[in-house]
Amino acid sequence: MTVAEEAQRFLTAYDALKAATGDDPGQLEMRWRDDKNLQALCDELDAAVRVFRIVEDWSELAFTPQVHPSSIAARRDYEARWQRIVDQVSSRDILFLLMDLMAKSQALRGEESGGNEESDTAEIQDELGDKIAMWREEAVEEARSIDQMVEHAFQEREDDPFFNFEWVDASLRAWDRLTKVVKLDIAGALWRRRAVPHILIPTHVSQHYGDARLSLYRRLHQAERACERAAP
Repeated sequence: MTVAEEAQRFLTAYDALKAATGDDPGQLEMRWRDDKNLQALCDELDAAVRVFRIVEDWSELAFTPQVHPSSIAARRDYEARWQRIVDQVSSRDILFLLMDLMAKSQALRGEESGGNEESDTAEIQDELGDKIAMWREEAVEEARSIDQMVEHAFQEREDDPFFNFEWVDASLRAWDRLTKVVKLDIAGALWRRRAVPHILIPTHVSQHYGDARLSLYRRLHQAERACERAAP
């Protein structure tokens, strides 16, 4: 499917979900465990949203122009009111498994403590902080993979009796300049890029500001690049 088709798929499933629940996320939260139709709608929504996330995450630009205002409103409403519970429903298999494991673990702890164990106090979660921590961790792994690729090229150049890898010399010099002279923070650049919010620009705004010499697009692109280069 194209992105436009996925957008229509999202809107269709979203309208159906709101109609089935009276536009009330609380109804979804109460009913989804025994309602296969609601589960299917959540699966459909989650699949469409995953496409958006992949496209936006891999986009060179941190914005999408020429988006119909109704589509933007639907996305923002979904993210604000529905996304948490839809994510939960679409991940129900894992959720049920975790709940089962937690129940068994709590039962075991209760037996070991003679049944006098007090319930743990729920911690307030910092959602953005958790995301940043996850992005940082993943970026470190990605940067390590890049280092391994460069190291592999270096080893191939060292063991190159027929000089098939002479081209690697220039690449390694450029890499050293980036990491040792320019001191490019690969992991930092990777996680900060994911932290830049993706902006959906309404059609009328795109038409009004998009063709100017210092257009909205250019300003957004400059702001994005500044965020990526910001100190960690």
